[in-house]
Amino acid sequence: MQSIFPVRGLLYLEAQIGFQGLRAVRLSHTFGPHVEDMYRARRFYRIDPVLKLMMTGIRPINWEDARRRFPDSEPLFRTLEKLDVPTQGISVPLLTRSPRIALLSINADMQEAEWRRFLRAHLRDLSFLGAMFHAAEQDRFVPPLAGTLTLRESEVLHWIAAGKTYWETAKILGITERTVRFFMTNVRAKLNTATNSQAVAQATATGLLTIP
Repeated sequence: MQSIFPVRGLLYLEAQIGFQGLRAVRLSHTFGPHVEDMYRARRFYRIDPVLKLMMTGIRPINWEDARRRFPDSEPLFRTLEKLDVPTQGISVPLLTRSPRIALLSINADMQEAEWRRFLRAHLRDLSFLGAMFHAAEQDRFVPPLAGTLTLRESEVLHWIAAGKTYWETAKILGITERTVRFFMTNVRAKLNTATNSQAVAQATATGLLTIP
């Protein structure tokens, strides 16, 4: 992308949303390890306005607009400037599975007016390239689905998909409710999902579960 567009840096992030905030699942960038180490060490993710806006919207985020909207983010941007990292940038949200977010960020060393013209001309192209890169990353790290569920996990998932409670499933299979919960925890982990409903949908889509 840097060979096509006059950009200085690129960053791709996919993060898991949890009770304790965001956890990076995949992170690739061209800013250098010193910038990443600084960002983590000073916990700038707590005041990063891009992450705040990503949690509540789906529009591209212009860094300077976000900086003006969240004055408490000044320490982050001033530190980036001291490290010679241009703060003229944009982050493009990428479609991904809940409860995750994904984005592609680029920055450039341009004047405000030039940057605005660049975005008007190329924002759609950047969004498309970001989506293609994200899809390629997803293909590289597809969780192993087919054949990974044990017989008992498949049985438990079948009855959960049929609308049975944990207690009812336990009675049907002759096991304890605690064991049913254990199997469903394994199923959700293997299918990379957060809820039972998502697990059922994922298993159905990938052929691991057939609902009559």
